[in-house]
Amino acid sequence: MEDDLHVLYTKMSLTEEESEDVVVDTGDLEDVLPSGECCLFMKLFTEKYFNKKAFKGTMRKVWQTAMGVRFWELSSVLFLVEFENGRDRMKVLREGPWLFDKHLVLLKEMDGRLQVQQVYMTMASFWVQLHD
Repeated sequence: MEDDLHVLYTKMSLTEEESEDVVVDTGDLEDVLPSGECCLFMKLFTEKYFNKKAFKGTMRKVWQTAMGVRFWELSSVLFLVEFENGRDRMKVLREGPWLFDKHLVLLKEMDGRLQVQQVYMTMASFWVQLHD
């Protein structure tokens, strides 16, 4: 099997068009970046299996956004959350921290220049009030 794959792999080649470099104009890149202003990265802080459909549905319900919210699965544990407006995004950040099934939901503001492999989510902010 492995030998068959190796033979097939050696027969593969790119066309002239496929082997050309792809150049992205920085002006085009700047047009895309503002779309991240209404987005957040989201991760459930657990190593256990969880129902992703229930997770997204629960977050949508408890956040009670004025406008719509969409979820994009970037990996098995990382999501991109796209809000219809910046007010809903700020509300979700401000009213946290959030929990799902007794696990912490980590949120991080999206930087349009950041690649998915560079997104590290290991901390959450908490507001604590102490009484004497």
